[in-house]
Amino acid sequence: MVRASLVGVAVSLACVGSQGQVPRDVRADTWVATDGLGRSLPTFEEAGPPRADRQVGMFYFLWMGAHVNGGPYDITKILAEDPTAASNPDSPLWGPLHAFHHWGESLFGYYQSDDPYVLRRHAQMLSDAGVDVVIFDVTNQSTYDKEWGALLRVWAEAREDGAQTPQIAFLCPFWAPSNVVQHLYHTLYEPGLHPELWYQWEGRPLILADPAYIGGDLGSQGHNTPTELEPGHPLGQSFTTDEPIRSVAINTPTWGAAGSGITVSVRREGPQGEVLASRRFEDVSDNDWLTVEFEEPVEAGAYYVEATDPVGTIGWWSHTEDQFADGAAYAGGVLVDGDRAFRAELANSELERIRRFFTLPLPPGELLRGPHEAQPVELAGGLPATRVPQRPRRGGADVGGRGAECGGREAEPAQPPALPRSKLAQRGHGHVTGRDALRPQPDGAVGTRRPRTRSSCSSQAGTNGSPCASTSPTFRSPSGTSMMRSTAGTSSRRAGLADHYYYQLASFVRRYKRRAAA
Repeated sequence: MVRASLVGVAVSLACVGSQGQVPRDVRADTWVATDGLGRSLPTFEEAGPPRADRQVGMFYFLWMGAHVNGGPYDITKILAEDPTAASNPDSPLWGPLHAFHHWGESLFGYYQSDDPYVLRRHAQMLSDAGVDVVIFDVTNQSTYDKEWGALLRVWAEAREDGAQTPQIAFLCPFWAPSNVVQHLYHTLYEPGLHPELWYQWEGRPLILADPAYIGGDLGSQGHNTPTELEPGHPLGQSFTTDEPIRSVAINTPTWGAAGSGITVSVRREGPQGEVLASRRFEDVSDNDWLTVEFEEPVEAGAYYVEATDPVGTIGWWSHTEDQFADGAAYAGGVLVDGDRAFRAELANSELERIRRFFTLPLPPGELLRGPHEAQPVELAGGLPATRVPQRPRRGGADVGGRGAECGGREAEPAQPPALPRSKLAQRGHGHVTGRDALRPQPDGAVGTRRPRTRSSCSSQAGTNGSPCASTSPTFRSPSGTSMMRSTAGTSSRRAGLADHYYYQLASFVRRYKRRAAA
């Protein structure tokens, strides 16, 4: 049940369309509504006036229909037909191995991501909810050109018709973004396709990719033992490069300790060479890659990267056997067997041009790390739960990347009401996004996780009512503008959830964009 009307006057957030037309401001941020659970959107008295320094981004997945292998396979309907299928992975209801599954049927059915009608409706619903930018997840190297191309065409047409739409950005692979960033640059940004839809951050298009990985590199990232760094006993690695380099990074375990610190320096030639660059790191997380950048790329030659001055427990991942032919490991300034885990980023004029074109706010590993204390949250329907952060795995090469992507998890609800399993799966993430989004964030903080359950990791996400939800990072530019991220679903009427998720999203966005400064 929905009751909606226009009240009050809102500040127009309209932007100019591709043909100079100003989209109509339908004042959606003044609408009042009550969803099927009896929850009402906050009014001016509750939320206050609009704030110009708040932006909202929402993950949007483009792969619906791109990997069809039979189906559609709907988890909710499968369990309704045969509850024992939950414990029977060989049930034919699940379809073939690796087939994609929907957790429920959306308002628009089992649609494909290039469906013009659905894309137009998504633009309307997301804009009405107050979402400023949708962030396409291309972290698995697939860029879905056909799908984002269709979306841009439909949304550009909507703007020409005077409608509002969000803008777009991309979340690139954590550990190997270079190919994806270059592809997107050459196929979308360099040709200038629909620039009015590019989300701008600090005056340039935003793309979420680790700048340290945009380009080629050399080094040794394999390891089989952590070497602890002790005061007065530096650790090092020599290497030779035939190309200029712009940065050097080392991989540091802390054995889970807090408050660890280290100094990383790059010298010319060897342990006694001239120091070209040095950087102090504090509060290092377990298995971090610590990067020292040069003000300008340095020429080809022989170099030496060194770790000194430890605080707390910290070390350097190493390998006892030779892993890098053009270098060697050192301990206390003396050559030892094996190599240490390091990478040197090669300088490349083409990649430098691409790098300067985009705003690259922070490495995604930093973006997804989030706070380390447990946080109380409220699940949909009032189910209590606690989000417990998971410590990065010691020794994993993907720590801070794919491991950190799921760096938070939902604990089991304490004595939940008796609900069918399918309903619990549908409702399990209801209030996560907005509750955390409303928490005060310190200036300069970029922290979040993407908690996922087993069912939501394999379900069709995007604006189809997926239970995927997340804590919300706050990007902050020098001007102080901040942006909240959401992955809550928006249109799950056919899955039995009516308008609950959509109006919940609108409620959280309105509170975030209007609440008084902390």
